[in-house]
Amino acid sequence: MAGSSSDPRSVLAQLGAEAGLENTLTSALAAVQGVVPLDAVAIALADQGGDDAIVLARSGYPDSAAAYFDSPAFRSGMRALAVSKQPLTRSRDLGRPLADVPAWAQYMQPAGFRDAVACVLLSPDGRFLGVVCAQVGDRKTLDDAACGRLSTLLPLVAAAVDPMNTVRALARLVADAVAGVALLSSGTPVALPGLPGHALLHRSSPVWTVVQRRLDPATVCLAFLAPTSHEPASSMLRVTVLQRPALPDARVCAVVLLSPPPPTRRLTRRELEVLDLLIDGGSNAHIASRMQLSVRTVIGHVGNIMAKLGAASRAAAAAEALRAGLFIPYEGFTVRSRR
Repeated sequence: MAGSSSDPRSVLAQLGAEAGLENTLTSALAAVQGVVPLDAVAIALADQGGDDAIVLARSGYPDSAAAYFDSPAFRSGMRALAVSKQPLTRSRDLGRPLADVPAWAQYMQPAGFRDAVACVLLSPDGRFLGVVCAQVGDRKTLDDAACGRLSTLLPLVAAAVDPMNTVRALARLVADAVAGVALLSSGTPVALPGLPGHALLHRSSPVWTVVQRRLDPATVCLAFLAPTSHEPASSMLRVTVLQRPALPDARVCAVVLLSPPPPTRRLTRRELEVLDLLIDGGSNAHIASRMQLSVRTVIGHVGNIMAKLGAASRAAAAAEALRAGLFIPYEGFTVRSRR
């Protein structure tokens, strides 16, 4: 991979092992409860691509109280905190007794909880990540000292659960990347901290047609060439898609990066287009039909491809092109009027 001597498959496996999010969350909960005597605590992340939230870990909630985290009231509260970004929201900040709050009366009060605080998790660049919810019972209250200690932990907890930390590690695998986005599980691209966007990464770009059709759970790394326009002489960029290791916070599933193309070995744009269908196992007749070319023209292109790649067979040429990402996907990029 450009800019990296590491095999992306082995690096991704290492990232998955090192991420150890389950252990991280257990440690984060223990750290919070070790600093502040809480009876229950939960860590939840906001869904940046939609209107939902995911509870990564919780401790101390009976089932009746835990049901709150699946309720519309919880999601509504998350949305309000995402807008306000108020670091701590205490019961006294609500302007009314907790007993008069419907969600509290329904879920928390019957479980014996008497006081609560919601703490916003923010990244260093100000992104809203989620919340830490904390409850106490048995006549306890969350006083200023307890909330002060809790607030000192928030940046550490935020760093531990920020999904972009793993995403940034993936992005570093392509050291010469010039642009990039993170891809949410919903299929929505979002800004990737540290890298600019690009027209090829816009939601209307043909790149997303390719990614949608070709990225599946078994695909660790997908690389291909993308012309910057439909003009025959347009420049190209390499598109690299790296899937994030499967983790409980599955909102961010991959990174999509743009980098300068590798040496094309004198392959023409048309030959790079033919290579995509060759990789797919297409016969000369099939390729000719798909690309609106004559079979004789396709035979000539295939011969040139094999010569330029130093391949002894069609299969060898296809394998080399797939390994190096030396092909232009048929979907969206092929200029069909040119022969």
